[in-house]
Amino acid sequence: MICFTGRYVQITVLPFSFSETIRYNNQLLPEAKNATPTETGKMLGSLQTYLFNGGFPETVLNPGILKNYLSSLFDSILLKDILKRFRVRQTQQLYDLSNFLLSNYSNLFSFNQIKEALDYNSVATVQKFIGYLEEPYLFQHITRYHNKIKKHQKAAQKMYIIDNGFVKARSFELSPNYGRLLENLVFVELLRRAYKPELDLFYYRTRNDREIDFVLRKGHQISMNEL
Repeated sequence: MICFTGRYVQITVLPFSFSETIRYNNQLLPEAKNATPTETGKMLGSLQTYLFNGGFPETVLNPGILKNYLSSLFDSILLKDILKRFRVRQTQQLYDLSNFLLSNYSNLFSFNQIKEALDYNSVATVQKFIGYLEEPYLFQHITRYHNKIKKHQKAAQKMYIIDNGFVKARSFELSPNYGRLLENLVFVELLRRAYKPELDLFYYRTRNDREIDFVLRKGHQISMNEL
């Protein structure tokens, strides 16, 4: 964030992209059409590591600290950026919600579903707490694309975590879910390219219940992208 005499320009800084992790490790990213089989294999291995470990600079340089570092960072964000800042008294409910969302990244959810699962008093509290979790960019969600605003607002949401490394550090998954990790990775890359959830970034479900992962809107142009 850059400040100028009482005014400020807010700059969102995200974890490293894949190409940034390559450069940070002093590697070269060859052009796909000119890459040798050895280079291609090496890049695919690096991409798989990035898919699991994410792009925080500290863990890119030292993967051995990933679980401890990102788990501590996750707790620090909850404590300093949310609990203290917003003076949240229901500490356990917020922790339960953050764990629920982390376990269900890249999945559909509804506010009422969370209310019932976590025994919240009201949907309004769920919405408020999710807003708190999104404020420091720990999580972000998208809604279903629809021409009618009311249907758009009532549809289920999809939640994403801001870095895949948090999944490895905190999730209870017994084995990696490649599809969900890839979808989360693409979502963060779309944020990096200045797409904004609920303004020009959505998901979609067809009439026969087929899901389209990402709907991108640029002006009057709509593109649908399935991974």
